[in-house]
Amino acid sequence: MGWNTLYYGVPAPSRGRRIAIHGTLIVMALAFYGGWIDFLPEPWVERSSFYVALVLGVAVTVWLAWVNLTGRNEAYQGGTAEMLLAAPFCAALAAGFIWCALAHGVAGGVTRMLGDAAFLPPVQMHTVHRRRRRECDYQLRGGPMTGFLFDHLCTSSAYYEAHPRHRVEVALGGFRGRLGFYVTQFGHRRDLGAYRD
Repeated sequence: MGWNTLYYGVPAPSRGRRIAIHGTLIVMALAFYGGWIDFLPEPWVERSSFYVALVLGVAVTVWLAWVNLTGRNEAYQGGTAEMLLAAPFCAALAAGFIWCALAHGVAGGVTRMLGDAAFLPPVQMHTVHRRRRRECDYQLRGGPMTGFLFDHLCTSSAYYEAHPRHRVEVALGGFRGRLGFYVTQFGHRRDLGAYRD
């Protein structure tokens, strides 16, 4: 068994299979990068990325259905009914990953490379302590992060312990560009007292 079989699933992959696998890996890497960084995209970036992702997600789903239903994918064992049942979920999943890759991954990377160092005006946020495996334990929530898919900034336990469940005023620092604001740091301004839900 050669590396082509291990990587592509067949000993002699077609150009289409190579493009599909590499495209998928690139989108997944950009989506995970977009989920990892603290980036505040401009509203037009989120909106435009949504429409592009929706079109591409449907196009990828139609292409996959065509490949599977015409017998070009020998590994596919399902029928037409299974493909039609899975198509909406596949389109939504593909569109979600593509949106995250475009609105957060690509836009955040471009802003980080080409943006100018800047600080946002001071904003009010509040400290939160959560014990979840998929999120950081100590967080700043609210302010400009409200309403975003990734709605918090990670902070240190020392900062939380100095201001437990308090409202705080912070200045977010990072890189400003036409696509949004890439957050790299925050500066504490003042403690505003206990936070009440």
